[in-house]
Amino acid sequence: MTVVVALSLTSMAAAGSGNVVYLEQGDGTSAGNELFIDQSDATNSLVAGAPDGLSPASQYGTYNSGEIILEGEGATVYFSQNNALTGSPLGNSATIFGGELASIVLSQTGSRNTGEISVTGTNNSAGLLQTGNGNDGNVDVSGSNNSGTLVQTGNQNSFSLSVAGDSTNVTYTQIGNGLSAVNGAGPTVISNGGTVLITQTR
Repeated sequence: MTVVVALSLTSMAAAGSGNVVYLEQGDGTSAGNELFIDQSDATNSLVAGAPDGLSPASQYGTYNSGEIILEGEGATVYFSQNNALTGSPLGNSATIFGGELASIVLSQTGSRNTGEISVTGTNNSAGLLQTGNGNDGNVDVSGSNNSGTLVQTGNQNSFSLSVAGDSTNVTYTQIGNGLSAVNGAGPTVISNGGTVLITQTR
């Protein structure tokens, strides 16, 4: 198992200070997990398993890989990948970017799931929750005070969600197998306030 963490040990007011990582990659039988974390341009950021920072950002099973890059003040990432119950040597893969006051939740349970989350702007949050095998999800949140969550339950689903504007909350849920958008993407929601709930099943 490999962990690469980039930190800066400069003064308290500078980027790279006050950052915390709490990580557990496996249970002693896992192998091949890799995680790259860069907090060198962040201040007071947290990578863990819960907001209290007392549970670890975990990778279990085998051959899970992740990349987490945080910038700005107070970004948080709650991270968990788990393919231990599938018996598959092919793990999950995640790429995460978080900016100023970003709050990000990733949970991938199963095998061969791929997730990508990008949170820019200020005080935005994003979630990607995938349960099953072979799902592919992408969440992009920008603007300010927005929230976007993509939930995919089943196998071989592939969707994206994009949220922009101000003070908008969006949850996009897929339940079934082999679901994908005709245009190869998913909804883009741009609003200056409100809540949007979208559910698709098959």
